[in-house]
Amino acid sequence: MKKFFAFVAAVLFAGSMMAEEGLLFEQTYPGNPTEYTNNYTTSFDITTGAYKLTYACFNNGKQEQAWDAIRCGRKSDASVATITSGAIAESVSKVIVEFTQINASKTNQLALLVADNANFADATQIVQTIAVGEVTFEVAAPAANMYYQISIDMAADGSANGFNRIDKVQFISPDGGTPIVPEVYDTLTVAQAKAICDTLADNATSATKYYVEGYAINVEPYSAQYGNQIFFMGDSATATDTEFEAYYAVPMKDGAAYPVLAGDKVRAFGKMKKYVKDGVAQLELVNPTVEFLEEVEGDRTIEPVGPTKLDTITTAEAVAIAQALPEPAEAGKSTTDTKEVVVRGYAVNVYDKNSDGTWTFNMADEADAYGEFYASNTTTDADVVQGEYMYVKGKIAKRKTNGGKIQLQIYKGTGTHGEAPQGIENVVLTEKAQKVMVDGVLYIVRDGKMFDVRGAQVR
Repeated sequence: MKKFFAFVAAVLFAGSMMAEEGLLFEQTYPGNPTEYTNNYTTSFDITTGAYKLTYACFNNGKQEQAWDAIRCGRKSDASVATITSGAIAESVSKVIVEFTQINASKTNQLALLVADNANFADATQIVQTIAVGEVTFEVAAPAANMYYQISIDMAADGSANGFNRIDKVQFISPDGGTPIVPEVYDTLTVAQAKAICDTLADNATSATKYYVEGYAINVEPYSAQYGNQIFFMGDSATATDTEFEAYYAVPMKDGAAYPVLAGDKVRAFGKMKKYVKDGVAQLELVNPTVEFLEEVEGDRTIEPVGPTKLDTITTAEAVAIAQALPEPAEAGKSTTDTKEVVVRGYAVNVYDKNSDGTWTFNMADEADAYGEFYASNTTTDADVVQGEYMYVKGKIAKRKTNGGKIQLQIYKGTGTHGEAPQGIENVVLTEKAQKVMVDGVLYIVRDGKMFDVRGAQVR
């Protein structure tokens, strides 16, 4: 079954357009993306009315910055940025892209691909010269239900990221009439999804999301801790082929978590990835949402999970862990420890609040010490003030800055204010026992064992 979305408002026509043509839809930036990204690899979607475009290898900035354009082109690596539509039911005669900044010498090709399929197999390619201002792609034979992709192939700039900036994209209809409701997504069978997914490059993720309808097979238990579930999909409830996987799916019903059981007929929605390890390909939907079409009988109880106990370590211990990590091979990259911890210490050298509302500060075990450990872009329970005692949860990393300097840090951790520990005090009670105060909590150590006696009196 194909998904259709209602178009609830007539589209206004641009005064500069010819009378026989009309503005089908326009996206200006930053628009209303599904997410904001400060890198040049993450994909995101922007929806205008009934029309959705998917962007890959663009940087749309942080929401608070409200950049007036999206950027593509990387300083260190070649890249191909794409803007991809679903099937548009209205025929399109022109696609117009407005650039506010370009680097023509680093842009290998600017093209529009037009195809009758989501894979862009046998697509018509229309090449244009990149230039500041409006660049128009003329579609020679406008037709309904076609897919469109704007592709910008770029070499590495060497000096700056985001050297090509786009201000808006317009899709023009040939007849100037009110747009008919477009076909946004097709629902695929598992076999169809596998065929599309298998055309991806190894370890590549599709720019487009897909609905895949089928039966859940080889279902793993629902993870209450992470709120997701892994299962495979087949075109029948008795299928045994495990080539197509719903990886870390998020099954919901009536707004609440609802585990998938083997035999359920579901419609999963997400981007596809061809994951390859040791030469073996696993075709999958990544973090898809799940809609239930038919349900089998069975227990869907979710057992509650208690909070995960994390190690709390000193800043000095965090520094030692970070120093032991391998040095990143490239500037601007990090190596990150796999274990999540809580680092405690005084906030020293507190920087101005970041534009996204986070804080960056150095941490030290003494309030007046130099802090070589960074809590970078930390989300905190309150504003951070110099000298306050902080607990920061996250993964420890060793980062090489763009200037080649090594920085020891937790990046994008979660910080809370707290009281500084009272230190460790040892008082001999007997020949075999000691009273030990650790972080303000009283313990008794005897015969090599530590006994928690918080709230008790020690004589």
